[in-house]
Amino acid sequence: MTKDLTSVESVHIMKDALNEIKTISPDFSPTKKQTVGNKPHILSLVLGTIFVVFLALFVTGFGYQPWWVKLSNLLCK
Repeated sequence: MTKDLTSVESVHIMKDALNEIKTISPDFSPTKKQTVGNKPHILSLVLGTIFVVFLALFVTGFGYQPWWVKLSNLLCK
């Protein structure tokens, strides 16, 4: 026989667990959106993309493949 998660006992267990988490970490809130890390700056993304494109062109010797092949490859990843 499985217990229903909506039973009164289950709700009390979940509330106790949530209160215990809040005492351990007061900043925790399941309703508040949690952010991990920092948002990337648009300038670093643009400069990184330019660097990768020029590096790819340099390694291939600015050779046979046209620039649009490199750009399409970069956009597909």
